[in-house]
Amino acid sequence: MKSTTIARGYRLKASTHMLIKKIQAELNLNQDKVIRRAVKLYYNSIKNPKAKNAEAKKNE
Repeated sequence: MKSTTIARGYRLKASTHMLIKKIQAELNLNQDKVIRRAVKLYYNSIKNPKAKNAEAKKNE
């Protein structure tokens, strides 16, 4: 079953579009999946910043 996308009318800067295209090429994913992953990572970093900092210090 094909998933349906809904246009939201968000306007992004040209530099943001370029970054999305670079990530798409790296990961071989469509624009929706790239944006979803990026937003999810960002949300998780906001939701749990202490775990990210502890993990970063562990890797040093």
